Amino acid sequence: MPFKAYYMTPEGDLQKGLTEQDVKSVYESGQGLLWVDIFDTGPADGTFLDANFHFHPLAIEACLETRVYPAKVDDYGEYFFLILHAINYSLAADLVEVTELDLFVGSHFVVSNHNFPLKSVVMIIEQMEEGKGRVMRRGAEFLAHALIDSLVEGIIPPLSQLGERADDIEEEIFETADQSILETLLQLKRSSLRLRRLTTPQVEVLARLSHKEFDNISTEAELFYQDVHDRMTRIMGTIENLQDRIETILTIYLSAVVIQQNESMRSLSRIAAIFLPLTLLASIYGMNFQYMPELGWRWGYLTLLAGMVAVATIILFWFWGKTWFHVVRHWLQRMGLLPARPDRRRPNSSSYPPTPQAR
Repeated sequence: MPFKAYYMTPEGDLQKGLTEQDVKSVYESGQGLLWVDIFDTGPADGTFLDANFHFHPLAIEACLETRVYPAKVDDYGEYFFLILHAINYSLAADLVEVTELDLFVGSHFVVSNHNFPLKSVVMIIEQMEEGKGRVMRRGAEFLAHALIDSLVEGIIPPLSQLGERADDIEEEIFETADQSILETLLQLKRSSLRLRRLTTPQVEVLARLSHKEFDNISTEAELFYQDVHDRMTRIMGTIENLQDRIETILTIYLSAVVIQQNESMRSLSRIAAIFLPLTLLASIYGMNFQYMPELGWRWGYLTLLAGMVAVATIILFWFWGKTWFHVVRHWLQRMGLLPARPDRRRPNSSSYPPTPQAR
């Protein structure tokens, strides 16, 4: 059961690398500030949380559950239990990944639990070790605020990347409206819906933390929680704007497809206008003239067949160049029979590592 434990003594000294026995002893003393970070949740963690902290069974069950719970906050008197969500996004996946951060916050302890390594938590650990425990000197409520603030801050870079990807797609639509753009648009739409589902309950949770509802949060700390709540509210507004943009771009894409199809039909109509009268004349007379120089030519028939194949091939290549066979091109690329088109997407500037499948 991997975990990291830090203890800030009443004298202000930081102790690191605590064992399970040390954690239990420090917790029972009720002195200083204890922070335990569990970063790979397993069945043994339930026993650890119950034996050393005596947390409520429902809260422990929520930590061990494989699926992602909605964001919430429960007050258990001596401590409150938080479920929050962190996200990650990489252009390679085209979908945001959601993972859960569980927090137990008491008067002299904070226990954080997450099944996957979280950049937001790693950042706080680095700040604490570089600053010799400065983030823990103001108590459990401010340590919890630092973790939540880092988590909310981590939503902004992926959200910015989604906006940039929407810009790229908007430019690509005016070049070509092929099937791959539609798939990317639908991926972006799913990502924005995930973000919306993530932020809506999270805003409500942060609002409760900033409105004098919990005894473990002082009036001074509530101002900091209010700042995080305001930022989360602005992020939610940005997500709503992103959803509106994606809907607009999808409408533009469908209009571009219709325009492209109309242009294709006009081109085909021009070709038909040229060849239909010739076909009509040929069908009436049947080309059965007595004096035709090719009638006595030995290779006339084979030459005619070769000419028909050549004309059909030229027309097919012309259609292919006009991207009128974009559906066929797309499926050949997916089957590996045709090289993929150059990726015009912006390079991924995110420093976030790929996150495993959401719990």
